[in-house]
Amino acid sequence: MTVLTLENVGVNLGGKPIVQNMNLRLESGQVVGLIGPNGAGKSTLMKAIAGVLTSEGSIRLDEKNVTALGNKERARLISYLAQEKVAHWPLSVREIAMLGRPPHLATFESPSEADMDAVDQVLEQTDMRALADRSILELSGGEQARAFLSRALAVQAPVLLADEPIAALDPAHQLEIMALLQSYARSGALVLVIMHDLSLATRYCDELVLLDKGELVAHGEASTVLSDRHLQQVYGIEVARGTKDDDVFVVPWRRLTD
Repeated sequence: MTVLTLENVGVNLGGKPIVQNMNLRLESGQVVGLIGPNGAGKSTLMKAIAGVLTSEGSIRLDEKNVTALGNKERARLISYLAQEKVAHWPLSVREIAMLGRPPHLATFESPSEADMDAVDQVLEQTDMRALADRSILELSGGEQARAFLSRALAVQAPVLLADEPIAALDPAHQLEIMALLQSYARSGALVLVIMHDLSLATRYCDELVLLDKGELVAHGEASTVLSDRHLQQVYGIEVARGTKDDDVFVVPWRRLTD
């Protein structure tokens, strides 16, 4: 079992505290939804875990200090799908996905047949096999999002960090990608995903981490985290609740007024 542990993690940007006193213990085999309003510090916290931003406190993966790892070792252990998914070069979808394999290669080593197979597998999983030879610049925003997710999955890392991976997708592909992330977690990985859709978060996430103003508000099962009190306190909303096929869902219903 892989365990990601954060102890007193903080991030300051421009002299301003964005994340403060963050303490979490997340285990593999789960999809953990990182939720909260805009500006809550979700992306900043994820970038700190990925090693993109300098942080205070301790971030450990099992017994390894994440901030002390070399770039290549960290890239093998933690795959990061950023919120900013911008394509500037006319690489094919297959070439984009193959960018997930260099952490496993020696310097100047060419991809092996196993690397090719890993890429083919994720392109099938993300429904991008038919577009494998198309330029990323020719694709829609949703197709580009799935291509970049293919790169993140191709790393086959024990920890996958995904910042709003379904934001640009249509409903059908949102469901497919969340099911894919759930399947990846069930294979033994830890998936930490930033989401705004509370219904999908409730359905697909084993645990939720609720942030507000850079601080941890709640961590646990959706039924506990998405209480009426938390939703009113953090989002200022009321929700409608229901069940479908034994799954519980919540739908934002109205914004509270002062």
